[in-house]
Amino acid sequence: MKTNLLFRVSRPLFQLFGYGQRRESTPRGMFLVVFAAFAATCMQTLIRSLSQQIHPFQIAFFRSLFAFLSFTPLFYRYGLQPLRTKRFGSHLMRGVLQGSAILMSYLALKFTPLAKVASLKFTQPLFITIMAVFFLGEVIRIRRITALIIGFVGAFLIIRPGFIEIDAGALLILGSALIMSGVHVLIKDLTKTESSVTLTLYMTVFITPLAFVASLPYWQTPTLKQLALMFLIGILGNVSQMSRAQSYRFADLTALMPLDFVRLLWMALFGFVFFGEVPDIWTWAGGIVIFSSSTYIALRERQQRDAAKSRQGD
Repeated sequence: MKTNLLFRVSRPLFQLFGYGQRRESTPRGMFLVVFAAFAATCMQTLIRSLSQQIHPFQIAFFRSLFAFLSFTPLFYRYGLQPLRTKRFGSHLMRGVLQGSAILMSYLALKFTPLAKVASLKFTQPLFITIMAVFFLGEVIRIRRITALIIGFVGAFLIIRPGFIEIDAGALLILGSALIMSGVHVLIKDLTKTESSVTLTLYMTVFITPLAFVASLPYWQTPTLKQLALMFLIGILGNVSQMSRAQSYRFADLTALMPLDFVRLLWMALFGFVFFGEVPDIWTWAGGIVIFSSSTYIALRERQQRDAAKSRQGD
């Protein structure tokens, strides 16, 4: 009875997002990308606000803890089956790397303007391309190499070394993007043998204690309101990730990638409304350059994959 009631209550939400459906629906996919950016911006705004009260490492710990606890029903039904793996070492490496990237990102959010965070995070696809060349043996040619160079020129426009003092927040965001590019390479390899549930579970299994140890020197007992906000941060993060993943079921990457720029618009708007931040012209210019180059690289990679599949089909 309780299960049926839960299904009836949640059914409209599942219908809206189309979970479990695979038919093509470009408008729905585009909506989900914009919504994912909105949810992620709400999460990062809350992190920015809450980090003025408690340390970002503590926020990262509770965010990961709540994510792990959300899997309790899964353990109740399947026991430890989702944790069975022959690649424990790879999961451990991925957890440590991703945990470090999250801690760096959360710390940067404490004192870095939101629009600047969004602009510099667009560098992640650039780093992923470089990692794929070195660790996966992928080949890139002159057009993607040119796009990479242009993308990093965009990052220099934002940071402007030699013209202004390089701030720690920018370096933390770039460091986080670099580490996450390595994480994506690991995930790409792990998906050959591991399910998405196992990947997500091990992420929380390793990140939770890592964030806890990092937060100990700054620990303070959170209030009920702060716990509620951190729980909301966890929900928003999960909603954003699920919405983005689901969008790829409905629409082609060529239709979705240009909409990713809305992240910068949301972050700029929220930064202005809640923190009085006004992005300078260099942040906008750098963000546009980085986004354009990373979008070109993603679309170019998609075209080459499709061409390779077509040749195999012939």
